Amino acid sequence: MKNKSAYQVFSAIAIALTVIITGCAPKYVRYPIGNERLLVKGNVRAFGRHTGVTMVDGTIKYTRLSIGTPKALYNGTPGFSVKLADGKVLGSSQVSETVIKSYAGKGFPPYRLGYDAWPKGAIEYQTDPGYDFIFLKGKLIGFRATIHRSEKNNHPVIGNAYGTGLYKLPLTRKDFESLFGKPEKSDIRYQGSL
Repeated sequence: MKNKSAYQVFSAIAIALTVIITGCAPKYVRYPIGNERLLVKGNVRAFGRHTGVTMVDGTIKYTRLSIGTPKALYNGTPGFSVKLADGKVLGSSQVSETVIKSYAGKGFPPYRLGYDAWPKGAIEYQTDPGYDFIFLKGKLIGFRATIHRSEKNNHPVIGNAYGTGLYKLPLTRKDFESLFGKPEKSDIRYQGSL
C-alpha cells in the first residue's frame, strides 16, 4: 500500500508541474520571477528586471532605455547625450541622420520600420554599443539603448544634454532620476502568466 500511495503522490506532483510548466494553469496566477520593472517620465522609459545580474543588493538595474515612443515621438525633449563606440560624446541636439549613418556599421544596415506603430517611412539605424536611432524625414523621433548579452563590457553610456553626468547601462533608479527627474510612473509589467 505504501508504494501505491507514494506513486499517487508522485503522479499528482508530476501532473501539477506539467500543467505549470506548459502554461496550462489559470490565467490569473502570476509568478514573480522575471517580471519587468518600468520607469516612465514623459516619453522616457526604462526597463529592468528583478532577477539575475540586473539586481544587485536589492537594487533593480535598468538594462533598456527608450526616449520617444510611437505614440509620443521624440521632439528634442528631454535632451540627452550618448557616448559612441569611438569615445565621442554626442548630444541629442547634434544627432542627425547623416552623423548616425557614419556610425552605423556594415553589420547594421538601416531598415524601414513598419511595426510597433512607428510612422510610415521611419528608418532605424543601429550603432555600437547597443544604440538604435529612429528617424523620420531626417528628424530624430526615437532612441533606444540596450545592453546586449554578448557585449560584456561594451555597454551603452547615457548622459544629460550637456554631455556630463554620464552613466553606463544598466541604470539604477537614482541614475534615471539624475538624468530625467523623478519618474511619473513606476510599475511592474508581468512577463506572462501561468
